[in-house]
Amino acid sequence: MLAHQLTLQHEEIKSLRAANIALSKRKRAKRTQIQAGGPLTVEEATDLITRREAVKLAERDLQEQGEVDRGVQPALRLCSNCRRPGHDRRTCQELLLVL
Repeated sequence: MLAHQLTLQHEEIKSLRAANIALSKRKRAKRTQIQAGGPLTVEEATDLITRREAVKLAERDLQEQGEVDRGVQPALRLCSNCRRPGHDRRTCQELLLVL
């Protein structure tokens, strides 16, 4: 009886593993998107490629000229009491004058 149950369990494990492998393959498969207007023509594809290259060249030129924003500067920290930079609420002179 026990051997029969083990055999059934082994078969179930095999089928579950096969299903898991098939599911993993489907999840890993590359998802392709279909264009709404149908496939691209050769002219449309070359036009897209040249546009991308032009944008890359323009960005590279701007970087070389130093005109590209190097990122957002961190906000200047202000005192929560007087709203002036350079100190915080603990060291605020206006708060110390009141006390």
